[in-house]
Amino acid sequence: MSKERFERLRQSIIEAGQVMRGEIEPSREFTYQVEATQLRKNTAPEWAICVTDEDDALIPLKLYEIKVSKTGYVSVTDEEGERVVCPARWFVPVRLAPEVKQLVAELAA
Repeated sequence: MSKERFERLRQSIIEAGQVMRGEIEPSREFTYQVEATQLRKNTAPEWAICVTDEDDALIPLKLYEIKVSKTGYVSVTDEEGERVVCPARWFVPVRLAPEVKQLVAELAA
């Protein structure tokens, strides 16, 4: 790695630390838009991270077990234990190793 690239990387890491500590505002923002096609339709439940704050029933950045319908919407259980149907774009799919899936399922039960 060249010294110039290393220095840019170092500055980026320093800036990230300052943002995380609330010392400065981020100089840029990133928005991830998931397409409904990235989620597998009509299959067994899968895991996904919620990436929206448009619904008070869901917690952003929380891992949810979801079921994708034929129409591309997602069915998920909210914090109150009720089923909620929401747009697939509100979630980013996550592939979990079998051991992790088993552990999460045990902890969720």
